[in-house]
Amino acid sequence: MQRQGRASGFSLLELLVTLGIAGIVMGFAVPSFARLLADAELRAGSSALSVALAAARMRAVETRRPVSVCPLDDAGACRPGSDWSRGWMVFDDPRQHGRPIGREAIVEVSALDGRGIVRSTGGRPLLTFRPDGSSAGSNVTLSLCHPDHPGLGRQIVLNNAGRARSGPLPPGWACTPRPS
Repeated sequence: MQRQGRASGFSLLELLVTLGIAGIVMGFAVPSFARLLADAELRAGSSALSVALAAARMRAVETRRPVSVCPLDDAGACRPGSDWSRGWMVFDDPRQHGRPIGREAIVEVSALDGRGIVRSTGGRPLLTFRPDGSSAGSNVTLSLCHPDHPGLGRQIVLNNAGRARSGPLPPGWACTPRPS
C-alpha cells in the first residue's frame, strides 16, 4: 500500500499574499526608477551637447576659422531665441553670418528625443568659437530639464575662454515648460 503525502507547492493564499507584497514594493520602486531614468536621459543629453561644444571649439582652433553652434528649428535650420530643445547644429562660420553657407559648412547636427527641455540664458541663439578657442559674446548657461521632473536637470556653463563645464542644476532652480 502506498502512503499519500502532502503535495509540495504554494497554496492559493500564500501566492496571493506574495503577489500583494510584491505589488506594494513595486509601487514604491517605480517612481524612483522613473526619476533614475529621467536623470540618465538628462546626463546623456548634457554629455552630447558638451561634446558638440568641445568639437566646435577644437574645429575652430584646428581650422583657424570661426565655428558656430545654434539651436535647430523644425526645418533643420538655425532657430532664433533661447529654445534648444529640438537639437543643435555645429557649422563652419568663417564670415560669421550666424548660419551655415551651404551644406558643406555643416559639421554636425544633433537632435534630442523630444522629451528634454533645453534653454540658454540671455536668449543667445548662437554660440561662436573664435580661432583661438575663445567664445564670442558673454558667458552663457544652457539648462537641460525633464518635463516630468521639474526639479531635476543639468547645466552647461560656457565661459568667454571657451571652456564648458557641466553639473546639476543649482538648488531651487525650476525648469520652465516649453512654450506652445
